[in-house]
Amino acid sequence: MHRALRTVVVMLALLPGRSSAIQLRWSSGSAALTVATATRCTLVVQADAQEGRLPAEWRLLWVADGCDIRPIPLPPQTTCRQDVAEASSVADPASSEEVAAHLVTARFCSAGGAASATAIFDLELPAQCRGKLKVVALDPADPDSSRAVQSQEVTFNGGIDGPYPTVVLHVVQLHASEQLLVRAVGAGLTGASQITLRPAGGAPPIPLAVTAQSESELTAEAAVPSPLPASKVEVTTSQGTVASGTVPGDVLLNPPEGAASFVYYMDPDSDIYPKDFAFLYNGVPTEQPNVWQGLFHLIYIRHSRTLPDNQNDVTFGHAWSPDLQTWGQNLDAFHRGGADWDALHVWAPSIIEWNGLWRMFYTGVDMSQNQTIGYASTTMIGTANTVWQRQGLPVFRPVQTEWVVSGARDFRDPFVMVDPDDPGQLLMFYVALNRHDPGPGPNEYHQAVGLAASVSGSLDAWRDLGYYRSTNSINSPGVRRAESPHAFPDPNFPFQWPADQAYWRLMFTDGPAGATQSILFQNKAVGPSLSDTTLDNWSHPPTTLYSYLHAVGTEPPYGWEATEYMRAGNVDFMAAYDGVGIAITRMYWSPPAEFVLGYPSVAGAGDRQGAAEAGPRLVVTELVPGRQRVGLRLDLPAAMRADLTVYDVLGRKVQRLVEGDLPAGSTPVVWDGRDANGSAARTGMYFARLATPKGKRVLRLPLIR
Repeated sequence: MHRALRTVVVMLALLPGRSSAIQLRWSSGSAALTVATATRCTLVVQADAQEGRLPAEWRLLWVADGCDIRPIPLPPQTTCRQDVAEASSVADPASSEEVAAHLVTARFCSAGGAASATAIFDLELPAQCRGKLKVVALDPADPDSSRAVQSQEVTFNGGIDGPYPTVVLHVVQLHASEQLLVRAVGAGLTGASQITLRPAGGAPPIPLAVTAQSESELTAEAAVPSPLPASKVEVTTSQGTVASGTVPGDVLLNPPEGAASFVYYMDPDSDIYPKDFAFLYNGVPTEQPNVWQGLFHLIYIRHSRTLPDNQNDVTFGHAWSPDLQTWGQNLDAFHRGGADWDALHVWAPSIIEWNGLWRMFYTGVDMSQNQTIGYASTTMIGTANTVWQRQGLPVFRPVQTEWVVSGARDFRDPFVMVDPDDPGQLLMFYVALNRHDPGPGPNEYHQAVGLAASVSGSLDAWRDLGYYRSTNSINSPGVRRAESPHAFPDPNFPFQWPADQAYWRLMFTDGPAGATQSILFQNKAVGPSLSDTTLDNWSHPPTTLYSYLHAVGTEPPYGWEATEYMRAGNVDFMAAYDGVGIAITRMYWSPPAEFVLGYPSVAGAGDRQGAAEAGPRLVVTELVPGRQRVGLRLDLPAAMRADLTVYDVLGRKVQRLVEGDLPAGSTPVVWDGRDANGSAARTGMYFARLATPKGKRVLRLPLIR
């Protein structure tokens, strides 16, 4: 059998005496040893009579005066002794954490079939050295591993004063609400001054507040309103040294990897369509501790087709789903203020978890139509019981910038993310009128994408970082307006760029009607950071999403505005609204720096990406919001019979567009937005279905009047 011993060389916190379940002595039977020259000595670790067996793992702690102590393994091919564990191998630190803690791991073997009651190992004690040793372990009689036991102290050459190292043997967590409770068991924990969680995957560290502390136990808490991934616990002492342990993560039901490749969300009120929105994935607690339910969330402007402007855009709707298929809804999740900075409209929510709370940044429009940016907070984004607390005043205004036109009302569309160069601060992307980029008429200016950074981690203080030069019309002719910006990293960058650098994409909606998506690129091999807004580090003129996707082989989405990127688990999503609903699609990446969308220009029984070239194809060639006209194209590999029919969302036939034999090649078709009786079809989602002997294709058609 194997036994693990971890030898700790750092010297930290003192272990007071207590009753022992483990005995430690020298082979002579004494607790004190004196040697005049370098000597190989034998330590004996033994379970007491009541326990009868040693723990599976223990830590040997020591303090020595200017010398090192190291277990000596058995010679190769040495046979293990019967029912006595001996050190068969010794391994140096295997991780950065073990290096920092000076951990050396010894493996023990025994020829017996039962757990050993005794373990022996040799140490080489240098001459003119003195010190003391002690063993600590989890109590083998405790099934919950919640108690630590320790041996008595042994010394050599008179011993030495000073504290033993702090050690963490076991960590458990309880996470049944947004409040996380962490309990560490070990030794020397009275010397701990700070405890920090470091989640796997590079998420920001979580500082914990100590609520109870003793020699062998440490309890700490923090507000963590999301499922906790597997994490490392670091306990820092007043001497500045660190002990660490691991804590398992929460169980997540309905992980995002199981979500659909494409979905289309519509507000239940046919007179309402979603505009700018926030798209996120999080977890909410279940009745079972440490088990969380994964949920997708859409928080969006509810825009009415019938209300006048001064009564419109007053509410954020909230829809949630575990699988992007079934949705729960709160249609008045957040409402405009009374006589405040957001008394007229609320626009463009952007949501981030920060310091134990969810924060929703958004544009507020006051009764004089001035636009500013503020935020609201909530402890947990769940379902209908989510309550947002509005911040009293906006936190970012045009007057705080150098480049925005003085007195301009256009100052909106915040997108907030953690600064990749400084996880202690946030970056805010937004759009405004650029005083350096005048338009053709008097008092006209073009928009650009601006950037600000939080000051000292505060959400109430922001500093201007200027604007991205590649998003204005001077440097990128044809870019007239910049709306709904957001940035995300390309996960393929290790294939093209050094692993410590990133390849960033900045997206915004361009054009007077917001009909064209543009993508800008930055990589850190050229620019020092995402915060660098200089022209040369970004592509200009920008590439349109339409032409980009067309170039890499995905049928481009039509009529999209205000895209949002979201990474959930190991899955990337992109979403956008189109004047009827919100389309949500997966993103599929391929090196060196390309992505395609799971957006099915042909859906259902149809031709998703990668369909055979020999099959029939159905694509949109013209779809402009407000026009009663949809252009389509049929591509047939050979002459054949074809049937092309438009259906509504309930599967009812609206109008047959084609019925009969068609030649090989491309055939243009136009739907005039009317039904078979000549009446105008109402605004909504429709489906064009192409049936041929070579297969069927179904195409989604949003009709917007």
